[in-house]
Amino acid sequence: MRLRLAPPQGAFAEPHEVICALLEELGRRTESAGASLIGHLKCYVDAPSGESFHGSLTSLRSGPRCRGERAQGATSLTVDLTALVYGLSADQVEAVTLATLRHMQEQGRFEWELRELNHEHGHDQGDGHAHHHEA
Repeated sequence: MRLRLAPPQGAFAEPHEVICALLEELGRRTESAGASLIGHLKCYVDAPSGESFHGSLTSLRSGPRCRGERAQGATSLTVDLTALVYGLSADQVEAVTLATLRHMQEQGRFEWELRELNHEHGHDQGDGHAHHHEA
C-alpha cells in the first residue's frame, strides 16, 4: 500500500515518531482483530527533500523501530507499507489498516491519501497455515 501523509499543519517535526506511532497502532489493531502473529509491519518512507528511512514492527513487546535519515521538517511523507500478519485474511488486514489510518487522522496525527493499493497475495506454508502480504 502506498500512502501520502501530510501533517495537520506546517511540517512533521519528528517523522520517525509519526511512523512508529502508526506501526504500533496498526500492530495493536491487528492483534485486536484476531491476528495470531505479526510477522512484520514495515514501511519505506520518502520525504520531499530526498531523505528516506525504514520503519518496522515485529512484535508489540519489542515495539516499533525507525532507522535512517530523520527527515525533520518534512511537509509530506510517501509511505510504502507492507504487512505480514498471520490469522487474518487479506481483506481483514486491509480493513484494519484503513481503520487505523482514519483513527490517526481523527486524532490529528496526520492527513492521509491512498496512492496505490497493491493486491495482496497469500502463501500456503504447507502446514495448513497461510500468511498474507499487503504491499
